[in-house]
Amino acid sequence: MSLGYIAHQAQQAVTHYERSLEFFRELGDTSSEADLLEHLGRNLVELDQPRARGAWERALDLYEAQHRRIDAERLRDELDGLPHASDVAPSGR
Repeated sequence: MSLGYIAHQAQQAVTHYERSLEFFRELGDTSSEADLLEHLGRNLVELDQPRARGAWERALDLYEAQHRRIDAERLRDELDGLPHASDVAPSGR
């Protein structure tokens, strides 16, 4: 399996998660929205996308509002492992 194939799969997953998010938001299903945001963030991390932090922060807010402490703690640990935008050196492109 090549890295290109893996990246393509992750990008397809991101597209599907984003479409599903719209659906769950329309339904007002914040529990599923939080879970999808967490999965979306994982795929964005695989693609080295800085948007991962925003997806995970939104999921964390929802987990906390839903009193899902175990999910919130797990995600907090994941967020602690992500670099902040200020920690990333510009690419110079």
